[in-house]
Amino acid sequence: MEGLEELHLGRNKISDVSGLAGLSSLRVLGLASNRLTSFKGIETLCALRELYADHNGIERMAELASLAEPHTLELSANRLRVVDCAGFSSLEELWLNANPIQDVDAIGELVALKKLKTLYLEGCPVSKLEAYRSIVLALVPGLQQLDADMVERLKTAVGIVTGTRHRDEGEPENPDPKRQART
Repeated sequence: MEGLEELHLGRNKISDVSGLAGLSSLRVLGLASNRLTSFKGIETLCALRELYADHNGIERMAELASLAEPHTLELSANRLRVVDCAGFSSLEELWLNANPIQDVDAIGELVALKKLKTLYLEGCPVSKLEAYRSIVLALVPGLQQLDADMVERLKTAVGIVTGTRHRDEGEPENPDPKRQART
C-alpha cells in the first residue's frame, strides 16, 4: 500500500490516524464523519494535498502544520475555535463552516494565505458579524469565493471597488440624495 495516493475512510468510527504512517505517497485523504479529536500521526503524510475531515471533533489545526503543500482542507463541522493556518502558503481551498469560530481575532491568520481562492465560514459565529464579508475580503484580497458567493459580486455589494462608491452592507438601496451627493 506504499504507493497508495487516495484513501477514503469516511463513516468508520475512526478515532486515531496514527496507523496511516506508512502511506508516504498519499495525496488525498477522506476522514469525514468519524470520531477524530486530533490529527496526531498525520504529520508523516508529507505528500498529502487534500484532506477531507469534516464532521469530527477536531479542536486544533496545529497538527497539520507539517503538511508540505496542502491544497484543500475540508474541516467543516468540527470544534475549531481558531483558524491556525499561517504556514499553509499553498492552500487554495479552506472549508471551516459550522465551527465555533467566534470573532475576527480567530481568523487573523487568513492574511498569510496568499493563494487562497475559496473560503467557507458560513455557520460560524464570526460570519454573523455585521462587517464579516468586508473583513474577510480585506484579510484575503485574492479570494474568489466566500461561502456560496463569488467575490466579484460581493465586492460590489459591500463597496470594495477602487475609485467607485457602492452601497455598503446595511445601507438602504435608495439612500438620501443629500448624503449621496456628499460621497
